[in-house]
Amino acid sequence: MLHLGDVPEPELPASDWVRVSPTLAGICGSDLAAIGGHASLYLDPLTSYPFVPGHEVVGTLGDGSRVVIEPALGCKVRGIDPPCPRCAEGRPGLCYNVTEGPIEVGLQTGYCADTGGGWGETLVAHPSQLHPVPEALSDEAAVL
Repeated sequence: MLHLGDVPEPELPASDWVRVSPTLAGICGSDLAAIGGHASLYLDPLTSYPFVPGHEVVGTLGDGSRVVIEPALGCKVRGIDPPCPRCAEGRPGLCYNVTEGPIEVGLQTGYCADTGGGWGETLVAHPSQLHPVPEALSDEAAVL
């Protein structure tokens, strides 16, 4: 059940992870389905609860730099080596190991209890998920 409430700040799963303060997060079709109670039953076993929605995110790091988040929680993010075949191909969104590693089950940020999401005040991310936003690009363009 979706509800508005206070949640604890997510813990850093490992020393190399960072906190991101979302400045803008998209509302995607999967977010609308979850809100409406029509999310795919296929995704339910690949989601951990409770989660903070928001996987299309632009935010700031502690040093003020702006980043967008690659939401996929594949092998590299989970500390799994060697990577599965899909992650080895550069396709972490199709990772075979979304139920493994030091973080809870989740296909992506915004559907994992341990990472937080873009609709919250803070989320945590692995460095491989961070992509710098050029100064000339607005948050509104970057979030897409």
